[in-house]
Amino acid sequence: MPDEAVMDTALDTDVQDIGLDTGAEAASEDTASQSPAENTVGDQATTAPKPLVDGGKLSQEAKETLGKIKAENPTLARAIERALYKEAQFAKALPGGLKEVEQLRQTVETLGGPNGIQEIQAEVNGWHQFDEQYMAGDPKAVEFMTSEPEGQEAFLKLIPSAIQKYEQLHPEGYRNYMAQVFNATANQSDIPLTLMRLADLVGDNPRAMEQLQRLDGFFKFIKGEASKQVEAPKFEKVAPDGRASELDQRESAFTRKEWKSETAAEQQKIALDEWNRMLAGRKLTDAQKAHIAESFELKLNQAIEQKHKETLERYFAAKDKAGFLRYASQISKTEVPRIMRAVFDAVAPGKSAQRPANGAAPPPVKDGAPARGVPIAQGFTQVAQRPDYKTQVDLRNPFNNAENMRKGLAILKDGKKVRWTIQA
Repeated sequence: MPDEAVMDTALDTDVQDIGLDTGAEAASEDTASQSPAENTVGDQATTAPKPLVDGGKLSQEAKETLGKIKAENPTLARAIERALYKEAQFAKALPGGLKEVEQLRQTVETLGGPNGIQEIQAEVNGWHQFDEQYMAGDPKAVEFMTSEPEGQEAFLKLIPSAIQKYEQLHPEGYRNYMAQVFNATANQSDIPLTLMRLADLVGDNPRAMEQLQRLDGFFKFIKGEASKQVEAPKFEKVAPDGRASELDQRESAFTRKEWKSETAAEQQKIALDEWNRMLAGRKLTDAQKAHIAESFELKLNQAIEQKHKETLERYFAAKDKAGFLRYASQISKTEVPRIMRAVFDAVAPGKSAQRPANGAAPPPVKDGAPARGVPIAQGFTQVAQRPDYKTQVDLRNPFNNAENMRKGLAILKDGKKVRWTIQA
């Protein structure tokens, strides 16, 4: 999946990162995944219950139980089956459960209930219509602005500033409009006729005739300006500032990376626990391990894309980090174990190792075993010197703890497993 995908951002389970010995070094770097079949607290582990409805179908356990109930009470069995499907639909639509429903209810009440939302929508639609009219230069936009007495008062206050801005943006149009007003006012006052009569009175007085001609020339100029057909200029659209968009993209990418890092530890532990549990009791070749790891990654990404991406995207778009992480954890606890078991059984059918009756994890391997019962994968390569802890070692991998580093064992960022000699 692409790095910008929300799933990949949130769910970071890579077979290389969790230390699986696949015999291949080309595992995907960001396998987005979440959903362990097991919650581990300290050294105790309990198996999470399987969903009764998965992918729109009842689980085998649910079918068997409903079959028993149906034998005694068919009506009750049908009611329970409908309730199970409704609960599954509810959980998918509202992963936050009743808390999310309460938040939605409070939001609706804050907006004035259904009637209030309708009023807000009507008002928003009105402003959208005004925006379209304004951008199209439609005179109806002015009618909208002056439809109420308050709008009329505000409009009259804005006109002087609007006229000044009009002169600034379109000087030729401003002169044309002012000339029309002046010419119409002069005609209403019979100024042209007055000038004609004044010419008769001036007679042969050259100085008076000179001034009269200047007035006549000015009115001819005004008449000419008023009669011009002037078109509004076309303004070049300013290209959007790409820097702002780039900044938003960087911020979004950083947020995704931050959320992913907060889910990585749980995801990796679940995948590693399930891998080791399924591997116990099976003798697999390196090629089989590599095939299992590749199939696991592919199927996990498909499950996330088809079943969970939309919900995670909704959380991310709403900037609901708590809800996002909660849902991501839920995926980790359901999808990872289910898919891991499926690919193991498909490649190498057989009985996997069972946990002790008391629920404790299998005991760690004594020879070079890491802390917290994480077994060492085979295939470590001897290197001449200790790798740099900050730049080469994969600090996200739980294998790379202090105890294993003291023993000269580590998994690098490229997935390579190395060992080195510890000097006495």
